[in-house]
Amino acid sequence: MDINDVLTLARAGFSRDEIAAIVGGAATDPAPAPAPAPAPAPAPAQEVEKPVETVEKPAEDPAQGASAEQMLAEILGLKQLIQTSNINNSQQPATMTTAQAADTALAAIINPTKQEG
Repeated sequence: MDINDVLTLARAGFSRDEIAAIVGGAATDPAPAPAPAPAPAPAPAQEVEKPVETVEKPAEDPAQGASAEQMLAEILGLKQLIQTSNINNSQQPATMTTAQAADTALAAIINPTKQEG
């Protein structure tokens, strides 16, 4: 019997002790486990209590959390590398000296560019 069978029995309403008995019996007796009898339908005026399922969650592996932190650190490192590379590869307009600015302004006054429209 594997974990899927145990989960199926738990969803069907078997208690932990009943499942343990079935699993223990399955190890010594290869006969299939009997199917659970369907519960009778309750009258509409009565409240129905649902059985509480007690399925244990697997414990988190600490190594798994560390690997997630490592991946996050690597992603942040790559992000910073890309940003730095983009800044270094960007081309800023050259700054003009005062003489260059004056020459450009005079050239625009003397020979203005034609604007269409």
